[in-house]
Amino acid sequence: MKFSVSGIDKIKVILNPFFLNKTIPRDIRPDNALTIHHFGIYTYLEIHAEYFIPNLDYKLQISKAIYELIMKKVILFPMNNPVLTMWFVINNLNCFILGVSQVEIYFDFPLGKVIVSQDVIDNNVIKQYKTKDGTPTETYYSSDNSHDRNIFCIYNKQEKLIHDNRTKYKDIEDSKIGYRIEARLSRENCFFMDLDNLRGTYDEIFKRFLPLLSILYFRYLYGNITVIGKSNTYFNRLLWNSKKGKVQYNNRGRLVKAKPIKEQMPENGTGRKQMEKVLLEKYHMEVENAQNPIEMIKDVDSLTDLALS
Repeated sequence: MKFSVSGIDKIKVILNPFFLNKTIPRDIRPDNALTIHHFGIYTYLEIHAEYFIPNLDYKLQISKAIYELIMKKVILFPMNNPVLTMWFVINNLNCFILGVSQVEIYFDFPLGKVIVSQDVIDNNVIKQYKTKDGTPTETYYSSDNSHDRNIFCIYNKQEKLIHDNRTKYKDIEDSKIGYRIEARLSRENCFFMDLDNLRGTYDEIFKRFLPLLSILYFRYLYGNITVIGKSNTYFNRLLWNSKKGKVQYNNRGRLVKAKPIKEQMPENGTGRKQMEKVLLEKYHMEVENAQNPIEMIKDVDSLTDLALS
């Protein structure tokens, strides 16, 4: 297992209910890189780090995940012709996804490099998660919200890997991984959960979110935790920007503000039929015009060619 110092741990998107199979299979993939979850009236697709290739366009990879759900009959696209191209999904992604719900950006550190002092815990500056019986754990949250909606989470990643029991213990030991700091951006704490903000490679997405993350880090974690050394290049950039001490975020056009989900959903059956009609018309036009339709993206090379073309 490679020691990955920074990346996107998870992207959660809200699926359009119009095309969802009512009996969604429980196991989408054996590696659990794609998982389906229900909460309230919405159905969510969680795309985990194992699915992503950091140096490829993330919005394109989200399109690939939707394409995979269509092929596996999780999304029942009402097509009469069996040919469906990746281009069609890419160009109509907003019809399959109502919006982005959550993006988790992580920073990993070797053992012993992250310290949370007892003083900040005692003063409730940093919240320590406790089990139901009151036992303290090595999981901490920033003090901005309840533990499931906090912007920052700090936890012992090695301990979690051992507990999950999906990675060989020798690989965990060899990685020398210790604590992980996660920025958990969601619709509850961030205005910028929009698909267009996930265009580009991880490096490009990080640069786009860096000014916002720096201010949030300064507000909730700066001076409250200790990170020893410079083992994480991305975190060093975050920390350097945070030292400027700004407390107000000036977007300056870097990030697209997300629309409320209710504004994107047709209110009745007529809206649904109209959406299907428009999509099917586009689909059949594409099938008729396609000389060499892409039937399946089977490997990384094909996806890379698609991203660069």
